[in-house]
Amino acid sequence: MGNIPFRERISSTVEDACAAIGIGRTKLYELIASGQIRSSRVGGKRLIVVSSMLSLIDQAEAAAVSMRHAIKADGRGEANVQD
Repeated sequence: MGNIPFRERISSTVEDACAAIGIGRTKLYELIASGQIRSSRVGGKRLIVVSSMLSLIDQAEAAAVSMRHAIKADGRGEANVQD
């Protein structure tokens, strides 16, 4: 399956998913349990829905960019967080 770029795959093994985003199996299963990453079982094998992993990464990046902008806008190097 190495011929198909990861972003173009429909699904991935747990091992490939962990390697692709740099997390361990425990964290991946936590993300599955919380509903942040979708998966399914085919026979005895768990397959990870690649599009859900990519969405999670995109959301995390957007949040990081937003936080960097808030810190920059504050001018003091601190996040401008208001209750």
